[in-house]
Amino acid sequence: MIEKAGRHGKARNIGLNKSIIDLKCPGLHDVAQYRAVKPPCWRIRLENTLDLTELLRTARLRRVGPIFPSQSSDQSKNDMCVSIFIQTLNEEQNLPSCLDSVRWSDDIVVLDSLSTDGTEEICEKRGVRFFKRPYDGRGPHQNWAMENIKFKHRWVFYLDADEHMTPELHEEISRIASDDSEQRVAFFCGRKNMFRGRWLKRSMPPGYIMRFFRPESIRFERLVNPTPIINGPHGYLKEHFIHYNFSKGISEWLDRHNRYSTYEAIEQIRALRERPVSWKSLFSSDANTRRLEAKNISFRMPMRPSLKFFLLYFMKLGFLDGRPGMTYCALQALYEYEICLKMAEMRRAERGEAPS
Repeated sequence: MIEKAGRHGKARNIGLNKSIIDLKCPGLHDVAQYRAVKPPCWRIRLENTLDLTELLRTARLRRVGPIFPSQSSDQSKNDMCVSIFIQTLNEEQNLPSCLDSVRWSDDIVVLDSLSTDGTEEICEKRGVRFFKRPYDGRGPHQNWAMENIKFKHRWVFYLDADEHMTPELHEEISRIASDDSEQRVAFFCGRKNMFRGRWLKRSMPPGYIMRFFRPESIRFERLVNPTPIINGPHGYLKEHFIHYNFSKGISEWLDRHNRYSTYEAIEQIRALRERPVSWKSLFSSDANTRRLEAKNISFRMPMRPSLKFFLLYFMKLGFLDGRPGMTYCALQALYEYEICLKMAEMRRAERGEAPS
């Protein structure tokens, strides 16, 4: 049981269930989300506990302030400096909690790829701006948004529906957006990838992807895992957002990556033809430049599925993530194998041969 202080200082017992999590952070419906966000408005005193599940069973929580502490006028002003951009395709399951994590923004924009579920209705109820168009690849889709959507604020943070903003990241981007002397026009951001209730810290490390930018200064290349083209200096955020990559289950992940592997095969064949290896880029002082060149080199490696599993599970210490880590490394090797198979199939088609 959990003990909660009443209005007159007397404690009362309340059962451990979903409503307790809702009291502290509405929209967070499981232990993993609670653990990731760590609501700042409750003080937790451990009583012989080693993990969060046990903590929630035995901890004594005492309210030390309002559930939603009042913001200063300066903080409220900073919140209004960032627009939120979300892309969706049949995301009625994930979208509500994603929207909850960015409810501080007064300009939330959803670009939908012709969903057939309740995604649009959720957006209407929440009062967010809603646009829809056929999906033509991640890069072209995002470029359409940069060119055709007029965001209210000059800074935009992009999330997918299975991702959540954290309070720490919110504070960091608000501080940047409110700084009129900021010369950088885009920022890469890391993410904490969750699977089976835990952060895959080693087998799926945060990395850096382009998520915070001024729309007029950025465009994107590639049909999947887009590469940003930045017109101006860029930086790297310290805080991470949370990614629930398997929120719809393994079957949906496999279906989604089957589509992604087709786009990736097209892009990798193009890279092999048009982008020679640049050893200078591999030793660049910029982390993203090094990452992209390492990926370009990997397209030319033999036995890529096996090498990817070895890299993630052994060299990146993915085995320390337990069974979820092993499962994820195996899925990534499978994804790499799908790409290789489709590349071979596309090359046969170019030679006029049968696909298989």
